[in-house]
Parts: sequence; C-alpha cells; structure tokens
Amino acid sequence: MIHHWILSTGRTGTVAIARDINARCTNGVAINEPHPRALTRMLGAMALDGRVSPRIQSLGWHGIAALRREPRAELLIESNALIQGLAGHLLSRSPQSQLLHIVREPTAYIRSAVNFGATPIKRLFSWYVPGWELSRTKGEVRRRLRTIGPVDMPSREALRYALHWRTMNSCLAELGNDLGPRYRRVRFEDMFDSTQQVYDQSLEWLGLELGPDQGNAVEVHNQSRRSLLRDFGSLPIEIRSQITEICEPLAQELGYDTL
Repeated sequence: MIHHWILSTGRTGTVAIARDINARCTNGVAINEPHPRALTRMLGAMALDGRVSPRIQSLGWHGIAALRREPRAELLIESNALIQGLAGHLLSRSPQSQLLHIVREPTAYIRSAVNFGATPIKRLFSWYVPGWELSRTKGEVRRRLRTIGPVDMPSREALRYALHWRTMNSCLAELGNDLGPRYRRVRFEDMFDSTQQVYDQSLEWLGLELGPDQGNAVEVHNQSRRSLLRDFGSLPIEIRSQITEICEPLAQELGYDTL
C-alpha cells in the first residue's frame, strides 16, 4: 500500500475530497483526520515547536500508528490538518509517498476558521491545554495584543488563525522544496472552481483512477454555520493591519494578490 498525504491548514474542503475519493475512485481509499486525533495533533504541534527530537517523533508515531485503524487499499489518501510537524518524518519513511498541499486565501480561511472553530471548548483547548496549540503562536498573539490593547474574541481568534495560516503553509512549502516532484501545491479556489479541472488533475497526480463524476467534489461539507466574523473588513483596523503583516508576504509567494 502506498500512503499519500493531503495537508493544509484545515478549512480547505478535505472532508469533501475524502468523500468524493471514496465514492468514485476504484483503486484508493481516503481517510480524514483519523483517530487518535488528539495525540496526533499534540505530537505534531510539539514537533513544530521543536520540543521533541526526531527520535521521539518516530517513537510517538509508532505509538499512534498502533492505535489507528487504516483501511487496506492500493492507495491510501490521508487528509490531515493536524500533522504538519510530523510530515517530513512520515514522507521520509516512504519514498513513494506524495504530498498534495492545499492553500486557501488567508482572509477567507480566517473567516471560515473563526466561524467554525472558535467554539468555547476549542478555544479552551487551544489556549490552556499544553501541546494543543503551538506555544510560539500563543506567545506571539499575546505580544501583538499588548501593543494593540483589549479586543473582542473574534479579533483575538482571527489573529491566532492568521499565525496558524502562516506557520502551517510555510512549513509545507519548505517541505515541498525538499520533496521536488513528490510535492504539488494547489489553491483551494482553483480546486473547487466550476470546471473541477485542477481537482481532477490533482487526484490523478496522486495515482487515483477516477470513476464517473457524482458531483461530490464541489459539494461543501463542514460549512461554517455561525457568523462571529462576517468578513475581513469587519475586523478592527489594528487587527487587519497585523493580519496583513503576518500573511501578505507568504500569500504573495503562494500566488495571491495583496490582502
């Protein structure tokens, strides 16, 4: 079995992609953020923070792998927004594995992430459970807020997700430099446009044999049902300026215009 990866910040349609692969691909099976999710997230975050050595990463992953129930197939496509810190280690173990990196326009990602992910329990875990969120992200949010002053919860979370966007996408882009032809980066907006051309090309690049299109590819799952953040322009100007400073240089490198 060949294990390929679809990695991103989250909020990039990977649930829809996994469902579509399982509906119409004849030689592959897809899984999205399989259990144990919490252990995977914490080990990945600690690896990105530089708090665990490669040896501990390997031992930790062996422990996690023993708990996972992976389907058997010619190709296993795993989409996971929690594993970036371990991606280099996992891809080095299998020279046949490929990485599809999906990147989303940062302000659209931040709005979706705040509206979907800023629930009380998720905020509690992000800020107070050790290893759940990158320690450097929390530290930088606090440093930036000291210069701005008190802000409301959506503004604070928008700043945190901006830093998350930069960290995760820069990590994956740097990994892509090492992987060469085993790495492919696509924009979320191109993956899910009306033509589905980039979408189908990306699945074929992963070696998947596609059956008839059942319309699942453009169906949106896990939509944000709340409106804590209506749009980027509704944030205070101080927060918008901080987010632009954080995200714009990398966004331009990844093919987006100014924010």
